[in-house]
Parts: sequence; C-alpha cells; structure tokens
Amino acid sequence: MLLIFRLKPSKRRINHLAIIALGIGQIFLQIIVGFWPLWYWVFGMLVNLLWMFLTLYWSEKVNLSVKLYHLSKAFILAEFWASLSWQLYCYLLLQLKLPQWNELIFMFSCYVLLFITFFKLEKKPKYQYALLNIKKREVISAIVTASMVFMISNLGFALTNTFLNLGDSVTIFMMRTFIDLCGILLLKLQENQRYESFLKGDLTAINNMFQSQYEQYQAYRESSQLVNQRFHDLKHQLDVLALEDDADKRKFTLVNCAKESRNIDQRLKPVTQ
Repeated sequence: MLLIFRLKPSKRRINHLAIIALGIGQIFLQIIVGFWPLWYWVFGMLVNLLWMFLTLYWSEKVNLSVKLYHLSKAFILAEFWASLSWQLYCYLLLQLKLPQWNELIFMFSCYVLLFITFFKLEKKPKYQYALLNIKKREVISAIVTASMVFMISNLGFALTNTFLNLGDSVTIFMMRTFIDLCGILLLKLQENQRYESFLKGDLTAINNMFQSQYEQYQAYRESSQLVNQRFHDLKHQLDVLALEDDADKRKFTLVNCAKESRNIDQRLKPVTQ
C-alpha cells in the first residue's frame, strides 16, 4: 500500500478505497496463515507474497519490471515492520500479560507509525524518480537482495534446535530486525545511486546545451567581426569608385564589390542556419 500511494494518480488503476480493501485482505490472509501448522510456514509466506504481487498488479499502471521491484521492496518493508513491531511488543507489553486485544492495538499502532514514517521518507523527489525508473538489472538485484535478506534474517529460527543455535528468541529477533533494516538501507542506497546517475546525465545534457550555445555565439561573434571588416573594405572601394573617371576601372571595382558581397553571404549561412 505504501508504494502504491506514493505513485501519482495517473499511475494507479484503482482508487484509494480499493487499495485499502486489498491491504485489509492481506492482513486477514496473514491472520489465517498464522493458524497453519509450522511446517506450512514457507508455503504461507509464498501465499502472502502472491497476494502482494496481485495487489501491485491490479493497482499499478506500470511495467512488469517496476512491479517486481516494488514487490521486492514491499516484502522487505513488511518483514522489517513485523519484526520491529513484535520485538517492541515483547520488550514493552509481553511480560504484563495483558488481554490479546492489547496486542492487536499495539501492533496496529506500530504499523500506522511506521507507515507514516516511511510515507514521509518516500515523498522525496529522488525516491519518486527511483520508484519508476528501473531497469531489468536493478530488478534482479532487488529480487536477490530481498531473497538473501529473508533467508539470513530467518536463519536463526531454522537453527534453533541444532548445535548451530544463534541464541535465545530475543537475540534471534534482534538479528532479524537488524538484517531487515540493512536490506532496506541497501535498497535506499541503490535508489540514491540511481537518482544521482539521473542527475549526472541531466547535468551533462544541460552542459552540452550550454556548450553548443557558446560555440554558436563564438561563431556569430567571429562572423560579425568579418562582416564589419568587409563592410569597411567595401566602403573604401566605393569611395575610390566615386573618384574614378575610367569606366573600365569602375566596372572592375563593382565586380570586386559583388564578389565580396557573395563571400560574406556564404560565410553567414552556417551561422544563421
């Protein structure tokens, strides 16, 4: 939902209410999957991932590469939000043994605060550009990053009952939250680099435009100097012509003046075109 709302209205297929309804459906799906046996955990994650992709597919009017990138980023964000919210609940409220509805309110509050925080962060122009201008290479990088972050962040749960145990549940949750955060920062770094490359290309284009205009100005300046010099020469020849009594010499001088005029016209054509 966060990435969809950050898009311009022209890039969205459905309205806000439909997007919110799909998000609520994602929450209910997560609740249902939570009651499945533990060995269905991976399958449940795949079902949630499929729902996220369908939500993006139905909601966004962008190409497939952008949708896959948004899916990878949304998956890492969801992992981080869930891990951080649950860890805060364990630190602050779990020992108080409050009714279950307190857990729901706390988790919902955490999600709202995280949504607002990341919504403000994604509002910056550089992230707006980075969310839509994505190449296939960057999509593959995002998918690999999301896969690695998911596997490494949940490695502690898989090794709980082995001799490679990484520690108690608190340590595992801390490691999971930290790795998810690293995944988000890694994507942010890639987006910053993508935006800086865009700015560098834009500045290069502007610099080339100014350089072209400067070269045109230099050519115009040189042509202006040439025209002034030629007109001075023609004026001198006309003065001589006015004092000449010989008809042949006047004719010869007029031919030279016409030739000089054509030469000036040919020199000025490249500048005026």
